[in-house]
Amino acid sequence: MFLKIAAFFYAVCFSASLFDPTFYGTPLRVVGFALGLGGVAGLFLVAFKRPFLSQGFWRAFAVIYVGYQLVCVLFLGGAHSVTASHGILGLVGALAMSVVLQFPILLSLWRLCFATNTSGPQGSGGAVAQEDSA
Repeated sequence: MFLKIAAFFYAVCFSASLFDPTFYGTPLRVVGFALGLGGVAGLFLVAFKRPFLSQGFWRAFAVIYVGYQLVCVLFLGGAHSVTASHGILGLVGALAMSVVLQFPILLSLWRLCFATNTSGPQGSGGAVAQEDSA
């Protein structure tokens, strides 16, 4: 239930940014929006248990998404000014807040990357025990 609520909350936040005329000021923001939209789509897929695309795609997407977020927070998000004004603990706090706010998306990407197939036999290692009829 938490993921469904989070998915709709993130969808509302993303749709609100569509109406902001200054949001698309730089190409970096457009790339971030596209990656964020993919993250929200993954959140909806996990929340409503719908399979879409392969695990390989979601693994590659997760690496790109997390890498982009780290680059933006550490290098482009003013890490130097945060460190200068608040010290290293301020930077650690900013990173922690970023992880907390993106936790639903990160959790959904994790689940899409390492999804297990629950169909089929669930015995020991997937082997089906057969009875002797003799």
